[in-house]
Amino acid sequence: MSQTEQLPIPSRDEGGSGVDTSCGIHSATSGFGRADDERTGHTNRARLVDVLSAVIQRCSRSRSRAAFLMVAVNNLAMLNETFGHDAGDEVISAVVGALQSRMRGGDTFGRYSANRFGIILHDCGPDAMKAAADRLMGAVRELTIRASGVQVQATVSIGGVILLDHAQTVHQALNAALQALDQAKHRAEGFVAHEPNSARIPARQQSIDVIDEVISALDAGRMRLVLQPMISARSRGAEIYECLLRMERVNGELVSAGQFIEIAEQLGKKAYLIDTASDMQRSWFDGVGVVGVTAGASAPEVLVQEVINQLKQWGGKSTIEIQGIEEKVVFSLPKGLKKEKDLSAN
Repeated sequence: MSQTEQLPIPSRDEGGSGVDTSCGIHSATSGFGRADDERTGHTNRARLVDVLSAVIQRCSRSRSRAAFLMVAVNNLAMLNETFGHDAGDEVISAVVGALQSRMRGGDTFGRYSANRFGIILHDCGPDAMKAAADRLMGAVRELTIRASGVQVQATVSIGGVILLDHAQTVHQALNAALQALDQAKHRAEGFVAHEPNSARIPARQQSIDVIDEVISALDAGRMRLVLQPMISARSRGAEIYECLLRMERVNGELVSAGQFIEIAEQLGKKAYLIDTASDMQRSWFDGVGVVGVTAGASAPEVLVQEVINQLKQWGGKSTIEIQGIEEKVVFSLPKGLKKEKDLSAN
């Protein structure tokens, strides 16, 4: 990994009090710091989660604090649609370079998803976390990016959480940072630090109760695929049927999927974003009995099949394809390709 600039960061305020401004932003040079993501060359999501888990354990043992930041490149979808995905890739590359230019050796930077990156800051309190976020956002704002021959301006939003003050597990840290990031996207300052909200506690307990019900329903075979008729206003008859997932409670009541489908991941069920089947690790599936595989609209069928084949090589016994509603999605061509298409047509 290339040498990075070390920034002077004061450890105390002017009055000499113990204000925590001593943490920096560093590149991943610890034992976990090898770049594992083949596409981007950065620490991948699985490794980032491993480092986050180790840092939480260390904080617990040493009674120290750390911070976790989730950084997102703003308006990337609009950029891709306007200038093409190559331009989006160039912007991401430039943003990552700007972020890393403000890093020091020791902490961890990794890719969480396509346009989101995680940063783990050791020995870091609230004041230092905000100072770090301000430096990161400033570095990106200073960028001059030429993407596909067009000059564009990039910005990022950042959500952060202090470990272990406001998050004691990996999943709490991820969820807290993602919630703060969602809020930051609607704030002019671009950064939000997560703070616990007592109003969320009853809702979280309700979610836990729902998960207990889901596990019980899976064990008892009470998950149902039901067909809902769609009635034609003209013929008054069923024209098509919509396939829906429902959970049957012990009392026979059917619960819609919207009430439980995303709660499992929020409460700690592991999920991984992969580009190829080779990104998968055998250890992810230790002690796992059921694996769900989902793919986006642009994911090729061959990728899904490669994932299934790999899982079968590792001991998977059977595959159940859950049929949903068929969607017809049309993606508009980027302007550059559209011009080429028009020229070739002429």
